[in-house]
Amino acid sequence: MNSAYFGSPHLSATLLTQLIEKDDLSISLVVTQPNKPAGKRLEMMPTAVKLLAQKHTIEVFDEESFEKLPRLLEKIDEGYEVVSGWRQGRWAGALFTRRLPSIVANMIISAVTGVSLHDYGCTLKAYRSDVIKGVKLYGEMHRFIPAYAAWQGGRVAEIPVTHSPRKHGKSNYGFGRVFRVLLDLVVVVFMHRYMNRPMHFFGMWGLASLSFGFLVGCIAITLRIFVGLHLIDTPLPVLTALLIIVGIQLVLFGVIGEMIMRTYYESQNRRPYTIKESTIEH
Repeated sequence: MNSAYFGSPHLSATLLTQLIEKDDLSISLVVTQPNKPAGKRLEMMPTAVKLLAQKHTIEVFDEESFEKLPRLLEKIDEGYEVVSGWRQGRWAGALFTRRLPSIVANMIISAVTGVSLHDYGCTLKAYRSDVIKGVKLYGEMHRFIPAYAAWQGGRVAEIPVTHSPRKHGKSNYGFGRVFRVLLDLVVVVFMHRYMNRPMHFFGMWGLASLSFGFLVGCIAITLRIFVGLHLIDTPLPVLTALLIIVGIQLVLFGVIGEMIMRTYYESQNRRPYTIKESTIEH
């Protein structure tokens, strides 16, 4: 489970250490006080919590970081449900190793989801609670929250924000991240389009496989009758059997998916739709 930690006193550093060591908890963000002058030279010193977070390469937010929030909230007040940051000046001097993979990944996500953003990976976002209250996040699905909100009918905006360079640790961003994003994107799009009708997905491919199977079988029989080519002389009978078996399995997957979908909604008394506001008139 991904969590954010808020704390500044020295005692908080001990608690943060214990939380970091937990296997079932992942601290992805630490919020603490900004650097303060200390010592005879009044040097700017970070808090113990900030030092510990930087040691474990955890992203740190302080009061200076939250100076950007009013701009996001102004957009929320304009009627947007989600406002996402667009980090400026990121990947300077790393065109091929950092910037290009980022551009490619964001273009692919924008094209597939239909929500055009320049920086899906920016964690500086503002949301209306009613839009994302029911969103369940697993793995690295947090980057797709704007798409979730847009699919629920929410309006999404993007504003430029100042990028704070990483001071500790090493970024793992590269072309390998693009492929991981693609796999997550397949899951997200499937859940959006076919979560409530899995038979339409599996059944479509199942019927296509069955149709090709019968077509290949007819070709094999035609060759045997009119050309005299024995069935054992071609791979067509094996291909026919394979396509028919795969088609039947896909259709059955669709049936199982429908049963699971109904169990999911009915067992939790959930609805496959969201009501933003209701007005009852007497």
